[in-house]
Amino acid sequence: MEKRYQVFLSSTFKDLEQERKKVFDALMRLNCIPAGMELFPAGDEEQFEFIKKVIDDSDYYILIVGGRYGSLSTDGVSFTEKEYEYALQNKTPILTFLHKDPNRIIREHTETDPVLSEKLEAFRRKISHSRLVQMWENADELAFKVTTSVVTAFKTHPAIGWIRSDQINSGEQSKELLAFKKKNEELEKKIASISKDGPLSAKGLAKGDEPVDVLYRLNVGPKIGYVSFQLDWMTSQISWARLFSSVAPNMINECSDKQLDSELDEVFLLDFRDEIDAEVSKASKKADMALEIKELEIDAETLALVKVQFRALGYIQKSNRPKSIADRGTYWQLTEHGDQVMTEMLARKSKI
Repeated sequence: MEKRYQVFLSSTFKDLEQERKKVFDALMRLNCIPAGMELFPAGDEEQFEFIKKVIDDSDYYILIVGGRYGSLSTDGVSFTEKEYEYALQNKTPILTFLHKDPNRIIREHTETDPVLSEKLEAFRRKISHSRLVQMWENADELAFKVTTSVVTAFKTHPAIGWIRSDQINSGEQSKELLAFKKKNEELEKKIASISKDGPLSAKGLAKGDEPVDVLYRLNVGPKIGYVSFQLDWMTSQISWARLFSSVAPNMINECSDKQLDSELDEVFLLDFRDEIDAEVSKASKKADMALEIKELEIDAETLALVKVQFRALGYIQKSNRPKSIADRGTYWQLTEHGDQVMTEMLARKSKI
């Protein structure tokens, strides 16, 4: 039976009208059912309740961000960002497409209000750090990247989809129910075979609140200019739990090696702030000029150790993401056990 997937397309409207049309056409060629603000152009709180129902019924969610933040709801958040947050909360598979260089967008399609510009920049930072994003510069490139990403999502994150009622008969339904029952039994056995502590091979390995030594150094330079120099190697400690809880959300779908390294940089910059500030201050006095951090460089062996430990603990695995000739990078994703550990770490506990 042929399935059709409903894809919700979220973005600002007037500035991305051409881009949306190209993406809609691409989705139609993939036999998808596009859903977006063309069906409900008004942006208000009452309309948003209807939009949430449409997202509930959608199999995939596409977010396109250009040069505008969009119209605001009563809480000061744009409806585009509210849609994104709802899809995230709803655990709808999200495909994000971020304009590569907003400074090159024509002025009439960018924010002129400083407040909205700041909100847009904050939104860009949020989606860049929380999800795997694709960059685009023009409508044709965007449509191409949407097409390839959606096809990949069909394979890596198959959804329920829609089937014409006249294609289903009682015999086929019975076969599907038996297949689903068998799959469910297999999954239950697999889950039962995984202990709460992870794979048997992980017994006795360091994890949780146990510390790990991190070797890193700073590239610093004057606030104005491109000259920089390296400081001596430093060592600080951080817990395995802190490391994993920080990087795990990025691997719910998948995360490239480069993105994982970048996320670790952010964690260390945050957790080692006191030590880093002290070193920069010391270097500034020695150089007799105000210096700032240009880059944090983690020792290659430390990076490798973190990934090996997470794999040994059964938290992460290499993604089976289909590679192109040009893309030979390594991608990571959570295992079932890793997803369970992350959920237990990060889920909010009831205060009632």
